[in-house]
Amino acid sequence: MMMAIGSMMISCGGGKSTPSKAALAFTENIEKGNYDAAFNMLQGADEATAEEEEKIKAFLSESHKEMKNKGGISNKEVLSETLSDDGTTANVEMKVTYGDGTTDESDTKLVNMDDGWKISMEK
Repeated sequence: MMMAIGSMMISCGGGKSTPSKAALAFTENIEKGNYDAAFNMLQGADEATAEEEEKIKAFLSESHKEMKNKGGISNKEVLSETLSDDGTTANVEMKVTYGDGTTDESDTKLVNMDDGWKISMEK
């Protein structure tokens, strides 16, 4: 499930947003149980139906539980950040290490929107 979440990462507050900062902030929001904040970091969140929002937040909650069951996050590391030539999209590869020593790697696609980097829901 974390790999699926990893493929949905996004925008962060404070200072200039970068794809890496957005991906890290998205993961942090899930870890802390800030589902509203994580949901709002998704591209198209403002166009989602109430049913779609409910389903996505339930998925985020399950990911939070999975993180907690693994002892929480002990480390988050950006392995690479690749911007498209026109600067409108980016891919961020991250590695998350959990308290129990297990790791997950994810490749997240982000889109540069007017209000910062958003996590793409596209596969």
